[in-house]
Amino acid sequence: MSKEDIEDIFKNIFASSITISTAVAIFNPLDCLRIRWQTMVPIIPYNPPKLTTYTRNIIKTEGLLNGLWYP
Repeated sequence: MSKEDIEDIFKNIFASSITISTAVAIFNPLDCLRIRWQTMVPIIPYNPPKLTTYTRNIIKTEGLLNGLWYP
């Protein structure tokens, strides 16, 4: 292997690390929100709140980090 091949390998490892870190940072809160919304018990049966209303309520009561990023 030449020096250029090794540099390409390290560049690819760095790029993939940044990509997966970004994907996790973006989609983890959305996944937590999706699971919490699917498993909640609505106050009025057969009439769950809208996803945006539910999201605002979580952020208002628990905060953005504690409500969606840390779980």
